[in-house]
Amino acid sequence: MTLKERLILTFAILATVASILIGCVYSVLVGQNYEESVYKSLMEESTAARQQMNTIIRQSKSATLILISDEEVLRAMRTLSKKTVTDDSYVSTYYSDEYSVIRSAINTYFIHITFNRMIFFNESGVVVAGSNIKNQQIDSDITYEDLDWLDTVEEGDITVLPVHIDDWGSGASVLSVIYSLVGTNLGYLEIQWLQSDLDELFNILSENQELLIYNTSGELLYSIGEPLGEIDWFSYADFDGGTQVSRYLQTRDVMFVMQKDEENGLIYVTAQKENLFASVAGQVCPILFLVIAAFLLFTFVLIRLSTKNIAEPIMRLRDTVEKTEFTDLSSGEIQFQKEETSLEEVGYLQDSYVNLMQRLSGSLHREQQLDRLQMQAQFDLLQAQVNPHFLNNTLNVISSRGLMDDDEVICDICTCLSRMLQYSTDTRRKDATVREEVNYLRMYFSLMKYRYEDRLDYEVRMPSEILDAAMPKVILQQIAENCIQHGYADRTTRMCIQVTGEGSKEDWSICVQDNGCGFAPEKLEELQAQCGEVRSQLVGENRQTVEMKIGGMGVVSVYARLYLVYGEELLFEIATDPEKGGSRVKIGRCVKENDV
Repeated sequence: MTLKERLILTFAILATVASILIGCVYSVLVGQNYEESVYKSLMEESTAARQQMNTIIRQSKSATLILISDEEVLRAMRTLSKKTVTDDSYVSTYYSDEYSVIRSAINTYFIHITFNRMIFFNESGVVVAGSNIKNQQIDSDITYEDLDWLDTVEEGDITVLPVHIDDWGSGASVLSVIYSLVGTNLGYLEIQWLQSDLDELFNILSENQELLIYNTSGELLYSIGEPLGEIDWFSYADFDGGTQVSRYLQTRDVMFVMQKDEENGLIYVTAQKENLFASVAGQVCPILFLVIAAFLLFTFVLIRLSTKNIAEPIMRLRDTVEKTEFTDLSSGEIQFQKEETSLEEVGYLQDSYVNLMQRLSGSLHREQQLDRLQMQAQFDLLQAQVNPHFLNNTLNVISSRGLMDDDEVICDICTCLSRMLQYSTDTRRKDATVREEVNYLRMYFSLMKYRYEDRLDYEVRMPSEILDAAMPKVILQQIAENCIQHGYADRTTRMCIQVTGEGSKEDWSICVQDNGCGFAPEKLEELQAQCGEVRSQLVGENRQTVEMKIGGMGVVSVYARLYLVYGEELLFEIATDPEKGGSRVKIGRCVKENDV
């Protein structure tokens, strides 16, 4: 899977998860808002119904008070309360003055009020209603005992009766407001409101809504709208000191608001058939689908543009790497061109590649130089193109002759020289360990002891921590040979050479010191200048081959070979010891802190 495909897949998953989370949050918010809007609508409708019902009760109460505040009407009511109406006396009572006064007052008030009609009656059988117009006639067979709701009416109080068929024979469905007059058998006033008029008055409901009005006893007084089923609303009527309750009945998919009117003691329920989750889902799903689609589209376009800026420079860098040939590195003619990109990371990668190529080119050049110098050191050591096998065979012949003459010194010299030749002429390895170099140096000192005998003393002290450190071959022997050949102007002087080491495998140094005449100041400056020139030839942009310019096996040759191996980590010091007066050459590797 490519980087672009991985990014697209990753961001697509993230975008989908983010969209789902956004959708969930959005659904919750929409659900809350929708629920609040439904409750607000139900509350408004419940409040409007309560205000309408309060208006009905106030008008009924006002009509009652107007009648009983008329002294002539009140006197007539008292007079009629003392009569007993029978079938024989009904006609005379109907046409009596008291009856006429009450009927006239009712008819007068009825002209200005929208209720159905007003009826006065008492226990004596007196029933006075408005004019006997159509549907207003009183059934003369109705008796006081037929009114089973009278027990619920308290004296001096107003009682609202549920919607029922008119008890006085009109056959209409009415809602009655009853007022019990204060006084002995003073009677009752009933104000009737047609259900059809109430339906028109309470026609404030929306579809799938129902309005129910109860009294404090839980008796249903009036209902309108689409029936939502038999629900015990009072089981949820936890007003908790307030006047309203709002709730969603999830098992019935019904939302309702219940209000309690403290003034009239009535309870109003407005309910709506509503599957809250389905309604919210119906609103949210289309919008959520569009949001997810837009989010994914935006993310896809963004990823395409972003991955283009990432992938194209990387692909061009890959093409550059594939076109890089080994011959370009070895010749030093490779050209590096940095691609323009807006991403710092890709720029860093290109810089790292360019630096890597430059380091590889430099390392390859130094390796080539080291190979040439190593070969030159071997040839200079032999002083001519002499076959090592021929020399070894010759030394073996000399050693055999020594055995024949019983001369062990000749055998030891030949054996030691043979081992030195095998070590120095072995072209399979370009480097050695400090342990191998020290062994080679000891063999060289052994040969020199046969020549100089007691005039030569040497001491080699090397800690075990640096014995496995790597270094070029035939280095210590060259320095020691330089001390013997050039460090003693007086050939009769006793020669003392010390070789000491210190440090660790990664960070080490070896010092070769003699008791000779030391470096002359002008010679020391000349050697340092030559070392600087060699360094500039090895590290500059115009690198040169230096093996033919160095010549010999001296200090400068040692410096060149060491610098090719260790570079800036090389430790190389040449000086005259201020105390002992002899020469001192110190070599090693000094690892920088950022390389550890």
